[in-house]
Amino acid sequence: MLVRKNDLKPEIDDKTARTQITSIISSFMSLSLNTGTQLDKDLINKYYDSSSRLLDPILDALAMEGSYKLNPPCYLNETVPGCTLGSKWTEMYSQPIMGSPNASILNVDVFHPVYQTNPVHLPKIFNTCTNQPASCVLNMTTVVN
Repeated sequence: MLVRKNDLKPEIDDKTARTQITSIISSFMSLSLNTGTQLDKDLINKYYDSSSRLLDPILDALAMEGSYKLNPPCYLNETVPGCTLGSKWTEMYSQPIMGSPNASILNVDVFHPVYQTNPVHLPKIFNTCTNQPASCVLNMTTVVN
């Protein structure tokens, strides 16, 4: 009862939804068979644009995270076509938040499978910013499993 009461409510009724889906499928099939009209193209573009507005921010977030569902991880082997080297979110946001207020951070993040212990891939800091001016750039790598 609690789920039914608090579940998402449909924005349109079932009949309207079925009519919209049917027209989209019909337009898509007509265009695929090269028998479509400008109205078919306009309808497909309308729903494509609507879907893009809804889904693009979600896909952008998954790409920034480095989701394995979008692209396979490189695991330091960038020869794999379309692979993701590391998490851009870690590079751009988490490291600056956790970093020093006296230095900026240049960070490269990489993925590494947690079950592999050899060779050992650990985060590394390549320089220090002690006793340096605020313009120091801390150069480092991080590893996400």
